[in-house]
Amino acid sequence: MKFIIETQKLKKTLELLNQVKTKSSPSPHLSSVKIQAAKGLNGIAVIRTNLNTWMRDIVECDVVEDGVCCVNIYSFLQAVKSISDDDVSVSGDNIVKVESTKSKFEFTSLDVKDFPEFAEGNHPKHEFEDDTVFYIDPVEFAEMINVSKIACNMKASQQFCHGVLLEIIDNRLRTVGMNSNAMSWFYANTTSNVALGGSNDALINTTTSVPELLSLLKYVSCEQVKCVVRGNVLLVHDKNTFMCTNLIDVPKPNVNNVMANIDKNNSFFNLENNDVVDSLDAFNAVAPELYIDGVFNTH
Repeated sequence: MKFIIETQKLKKTLELLNQVKTKSSPSPHLSSVKIQAAKGLNGIAVIRTNLNTWMRDIVECDVVEDGVCCVNIYSFLQAVKSISDDDVSVSGDNIVKVESTKSKFEFTSLDVKDFPEFAEGNHPKHEFEDDTVFYIDPVEFAEMINVSKIACNMKASQQFCHGVLLEIIDNRLRTVGMNSNAMSWFYANTTSNVALGGSNDALINTTTSVPELLSLLKYVSCEQVKCVVRGNVLLVHDKNTFMCTNLIDVPKPNVNNVMANIDKNNSFFNLENNDVVDSLDAFNAVAPELYIDGVFNTH
């Protein structure tokens, strides 16, 4: 394996994949990144997983020789960060050499055969009848997630309080975060996303999948990302960058029932125009006018 790549490109893709956090594990592969150089890709495919989330980024570069390696991402990233040259050469399958004009590093590659395999059925190249698919501006999607996760509570006994719920309603995307005392949600602009089919909803864990998702949405430079809810996984990708994450495996909460169970002394409050609605019935009556492109909480 040998490829020559811009140092900043390599650093950025490693920083992205470093957001796939792992707990202490006996498998060194979960602390590593798999790098596949291929002339057919016109670059490298960089892959990382913690078994809950898989992330892959394809980066264009000059591939001299096809090959694959698996190196510790933390050490590899620190080495690349220390390089001041514009370009860096990476070569070798077993002993991986990282070289520039002023620097040289060597890493021992792990056995790539032991790197966890990605489930082929979850690959974005496939399409299934039951898929729920939508396209959305990554900046807007990140804003929706950030707003909705405020109300999540990892200490709550109900698992649905641990994640951000994605719902497709009338061909629009709604993100919801909730607990026993508060709820926050956001509707996407109707022109920015389209539901193609299926009826699945996604509940994304706020402590595991959300940070990786937000990192990906910040990293990509496209106008829209494609999102697919397929069974119990969420796929998010553009042309070169791809993320697959497992969803919280609990029955989807009924948002209206959750609102009804919140303390009846609470009000539903629109943070944008300071309108207060003092009952659930009144809220439902005016909700279409209030919550389009809005942010809400209860208190």
